[in-house]
Amino acid sequence: MTTLLIALSLFLAPQSAAKLSAPAVSVTPKAVAEFNLSKLKGDIRRIAWNADNTQLYIQTAELKSDAQPKAFHHFLVNPVTGALKDTDAEPAWAAAYWEWKSWKSAPGDDAFLIELSEEQRKASATAMPMGGDYARGGTGGDGLGTSMESVSAAAQQMQSGTARIMKLKGQTIGEWMNQPIVPGQSFGWGPAGTGIIAYAEPNNRALLVMDATGAKQKIDDTKGVYSPSFSNDGKQLAWIEVRGKKATLVVASLSGK
Repeated sequence: MTTLLIALSLFLAPQSAAKLSAPAVSVTPKAVAEFNLSKLKGDIRRIAWNADNTQLYIQTAELKSDAQPKAFHHFLVNPVTGALKDTDAEPAWAAAYWEWKSWKSAPGDDAFLIELSEEQRKASATAMPMGGDYARGGTGGDGLGTSMESVSAAAQQMQSGTARIMKLKGQTIGEWMNQPIVPGQSFGWGPAGTGIIAYAEPNNRALLVMDATGAKQKIDDTKGVYSPSFSNDGKQLAWIEVRGKKATLVVASLSGK
């Protein structure tokens, strides 16, 4: 039994990958599939890769009024074709991947560390990681996602609230207004050896990559980014972009030093 557990832990552990420099890395995105938000049944929470990088797991959650999950939904996706199918539960490999992908520090580098803070401030749509009804756990009046009307209403209804903030190297990599922090929803570490992180900036959720020196690169033409997730070999990066009623699965190839 002990031998089996050791073998399993080695199988699930992140693979060591080549070190990457954020300004020099080439990120080539490809839209793999587009889904109606109604099909995904909730807010995007997790994206995970299996050990040989041939399958993705996507988790969504329906939220209660206090932004706590009331139901989770689980999907398996082919990262090449975008073929999506329901599954009953989160696979063991996805849970193991998520542990290092969403941890407070980079795999193998405890000094590359996320800092948490809270502050009271005026809340608006641009201060939230998700706008309108999508931010509050709903998905718009028709159940299909953020509407322009809800975003506009949120912008006009300024309210005091608690902002929960993640910062890394002085940069905000996640921000939740009057909601609990969801680790990994706005960022994803690269596997051990890469020394890199991908994250969505708070306002329009454009995608950026940063390395341990604090150097960064914004990826052009990205917005509404959720759960950026590196493959186990550090050669691919997957994320979902939410735009209106659609969710687009994007898988990018990575190259460079």
